[in-house]
Amino acid sequence: MANPESAVYLAKLFSSEPSSHIEKWNGLWKDSYTPWDQGISNPALLDAITNHPELFPSAILGEGKRRRALVPGCGRGYDVPVLAELGYDAWGLEGSVDAVDACRKATKGKEHVGFVQGDFFGTEWEAECVGGEFDLIYDYTFFCALPPVKRPAWALKMSQLLAKNGRLICLEFPTTKPPSTGGPPWGITAELYLEIFRHPGQDITYDDQGFVVGSEEGESKEAMQRIGHWKAERTLSYGTGKDWISVWEHSF
Repeated sequence: MANPESAVYLAKLFSSEPSSHIEKWNGLWKDSYTPWDQGISNPALLDAITNHPELFPSAILGEGKRRRALVPGCGRGYDVPVLAELGYDAWGLEGSVDAVDACRKATKGKEHVGFVQGDFFGTEWEAECVGGEFDLIYDYTFFCALPPVKRPAWALKMSQLLAKNGRLICLEFPTTKPPSTGGPPWGITAELYLEIFRHPGQDITYDDQGFVVGSEEGESKEAMQRIGHWKAERTLSYGTGKDWISVWEHSF
């Protein structure tokens, strides 16, 4: 992940109004300033699917049809070909035009791989990913890059994009960074995911240290439930011993 100097710069850059963030991310890509880019897919994704077949329906359907996968905030797109090789029609979504261009160049000629540019919280990009909802969605460094005010909307959009019997994989990072220190990346906890998925789209409460405060409100109809949670055995070096995987499905 970004070095300390880069982290300070990014925190200052993204202290502005969230509506300007896509433009700022695109500016970083234009300037080839991507200190978060590790050059490979995190092996925890591959391990999650191959080592836990009981949690994931087969990616291959009958008559050559494939289930659909999405990686929002895919960066340079390393995870998308991995999902395609596992049998999915895999899509990567990025807000940055330059990032999408880089993804398409890097994967030229690969089958069952596609990339689309757009605002995750909008709907325009969905028309380019012909086929509707997604059977598998993977989030790694997208959630932690969002300011806390966007978290409820993120959870609701995930619930809306996930097919009825679909699975959402969250690689929880960074889990040891104090939430009060800001971001991106913003420090997150397992409890945060549990709370936002109980009632996606609804505001959540934090204490004075930035940790989520659980509510007594029941689950909403968009709720998601966690069906798997474990510490990643393999991950990138900066997350060793600290990264967790959670797997989610619709509650209702």
